[in-house]
Amino acid sequence: MASKPTSLLDSFALLAYLNDEQGGGRVQELLALAKSHKCRMVMSLINMGEVLYITERTHGLPAAQTVQALLESLPLE
Repeated sequence: MASKPTSLLDSFALLAYLNDEQGGGRVQELLALAKSHKCRMVMSLINMGEVLYITERTHGLPAAQTVQALLESLPLE
């Protein structure tokens, strides 16, 4: 059986998705594929921490907590 394609998500791509910037639409497409189990989306804990750090630094702790909850709901490994 063939394995599913895997996409590696980095902090830059995730921030583009979260901030509705260029490239964010492609991340949204990949997340939809991952949600439907057509591909795997993986992200390192370091990159996830960087997204939370940047969000907290620029928008405050409540925004970072909201982003953390969103990240926990995404189909990321």
